[in-house]
Amino acid sequence: MTNPVSQIVYYDYYGLCRRRQAKRIMRSGLPECNDDEFSANNMIAILKHDYKKDETEKIIFFLDQAMKWFNKADKLTDDDILWKSYISYNKVRTKIQRLLILKDTSDQSMTVIKQDLKCALDARMAVCILYGEEDNYLSQKFSGEYKYTEELFNNFMIVEDTVKMS
Repeated sequence: MTNPVSQIVYYDYYGLCRRRQAKRIMRSGLPECNDDEFSANNMIAILKHDYKKDETEKIIFFLDQAMKWFNKADKLTDDDILWKSYISYNKVRTKIQRLLILKDTSDQSMTVIKQDLKCALDARMAVCILYGEEDNYLSQKFSGEYKYTEELFNNFMIVEDTVKMS
């Protein structure tokens, strides 16, 4: 593929496929998880769950692969606001999954995730400003994606508060 947009789409999608493989393993041992993979309850359940060593290794492998492909896509975006918003959101979700699996709830790790979530929120807000001048289908969809990111941020804050209290 010589077209950079095609490459971005391919790398981003390939990263999403690897992230979904990790998600399937993560959810397989948690029947109480609902469809909202980044709800506060699901994230706390994953954080508290004791995965088998081989499960953890597979999950981390797939998450690392996902991040590799997201980074490749990110390098091609040339700071395009729309692509930055999608890729930053995918990267931060992957980082959150990794943090939960490794149970790395140190202050430093939690702060990095919050900063990355803030960057994803800022990128999504920029898309809303740039493409959301009128009330149309695209502006509604971009606004919805901002709200998903905002909800993820709020749910992560609940997880952080739960970790601090335990």
